[in-house]
Amino acid sequence: MQGTLTVNGGTLTKNVAGAGGGIYTHLNTCTINNCNITENTANASGGGICNNQGTCTVSGCTIQNNTVGNYGGGIYTIGGALNVNGCTIQNNIAFSGGGILNSGSQCTIDNCIIKHNGLISENPLIQYGGGIHNNGGTCTINHSNIVANWGANYGDGIYNYACTLKIMNSNITDNHCESNQKLTVTDSGGGIFNRHICILINCTIARNTALCGGGIYNTGDLTVQDCIITHNNANFLCGAGIYNLGVWHIDQNSIIANNSPDNTFPARPSSGLGEPPINNPIGENNPRDPANVDTAQAKTVSMQETGTPLTGIVLAVSLLLGGLCCSKRK
Repeated sequence: MQGTLTVNGGTLTKNVAGAGGGIYTHLNTCTINNCNITENTANASGGGICNNQGTCTVSGCTIQNNTVGNYGGGIYTIGGALNVNGCTIQNNIAFSGGGILNSGSQCTIDNCIIKHNGLISENPLIQYGGGIHNNGGTCTINHSNIVANWGANYGDGIYNYACTLKIMNSNITDNHCESNQKLTVTDSGGGIFNRHICILINCTIARNTALCGGGIYNTGDLTVQDCIITHNNANFLCGAGIYNLGVWHIDQNSIIANNSPDNTFPARPSSGLGEPPINNPIGENNPRDPANVDTAQAKTVSMQETGTPLTGIVLAVSLLLGGLCCSKRK
């Protein structure tokens, strides 16, 4: 028999655990609504939340200022399913996956802001995914902003490995390598580093920075439809908009322009849905120009302390497996 955890409203703060600093759930159905999950710490995984092979739905929450020694500063999910709706995930720190680390889950992120998450500074090991790190499974992102996250090596905004990643109607902007790090040639993919399948539809990839592949670094299979990729920077090498070592498909409605020092490497797709207007400038007054888009205005769900059970709670200074721990019943 499996257990069920429902948390409606309240604050989970300053808990310490091995996994799941704020909440740990294992093989369960977990629903978390309108909570503030903040300043929790985990040694291994999931500074804020750890979902271990369960079905976890997180709605209208703020997950911020959590820290983990290894994976998933805000949320770590392994197996099962994770659904994140209308949440702000910000200022979380991890070794990999500063905001979210998805390891083989079916992960859905809708109407969320994932910003200012980062990776542990001055770590000598290779690190992945300042905002999101996908390692297997699937990940679908819709109507969300991945903004101003920082990394050290691969994928300052998003790192995608062995995962089918689909991003729609979203902005990936202002992600960058942490300024205190010593820059190396491994700083690649300021916005996205893709090593498997990545599909972008109606997205803006702008003002991201890396040594190579400021907007996107692709070694897998990349599809770009109705997107704008602009004002990205490659500080040292090339491919400021897209650096491609894999397969790419770019439709004629996508705009790749005003990236520095170049738009793509190589100059044009070797295969795809058509020849994109890579060298056509967007223009200062174009409403689709990211300079005219306020990505901070994404809709979020305000917190409320209503509902049952576990209404309006404050959990603080718990040890072992998180502030709340729900595991499969025997």
